[in-house]
Amino acid sequence: MLLQNVADAVIYCDSDVIFVKPVEQLWLHLHRFDARQVIAVAPTSGHALGGSPSNEYMIRGSGELEGGFFQINSGILLMDIKRMLTADWRLFHHQELSDTEEGETMKYGSDLLLRYWYVYREVAEHDQKLLNIMFHYNPDLLLRLPCKWNFKNNFCHDDENTCPDAEEDGAGAVHGITSAFFGDVNPTFRALYEAFFGVRPGAGPASVHT
Repeated sequence: MLLQNVADAVIYCDSDVIFVKPVEQLWLHLHRFDARQVIAVAPTSGHALGGSPSNEYMIRGSGELEGGFFQINSGILLMDIKRMLTADWRLFHHQELSDTEEGETMKYGSDLLLRYWYVYREVAEHDQKLLNIMFHYNPDLLLRLPCKWNFKNNFCHDDENTCPDAEEDGAGAVHGITSAFFGDVNPTFRALYEAFFGVRPGAGPASVHT
């Protein structure tokens, strides 16, 4: 809302994100938005998750995730501000709606956010949980980014949860969740951070000290 008179579209990222591919490549995903989509976000996992349509933390999948569910990580958001403000956002509802029923809708703004927050404030203690709940009811407003645009250390710890996009084409943006850029638990993440930390504008390649 604060940006509506400043920019038509923006990329938001947490402070612990390093772009290892040109950010312009992420920006190009705006052209993939269909007529309804307003935000592009990467999933927390590289595969479909199990779940139930009644689980408000899960978002119904489509495409290669058809029949499954996913959750999003809000560390990187590609947002079309104009669309966000003009789209009809469905409010939560506690009964099954048919394909032709829409339920109550509102425009994006503080009134919408407060309606969601008031109902879910006990379980949605931070923005990411609330966003997952909001997109559970508004999956058509969300474009699922390839997982390489929010590559996290959990893709490296479990053979059951990998990021095929990054394995094929490399990570686009690396997210240092759980202090992955520090300490000795994730040495590759730490080396990446130290390499970028050592870069100064106009200077030559950084030396990485391990």
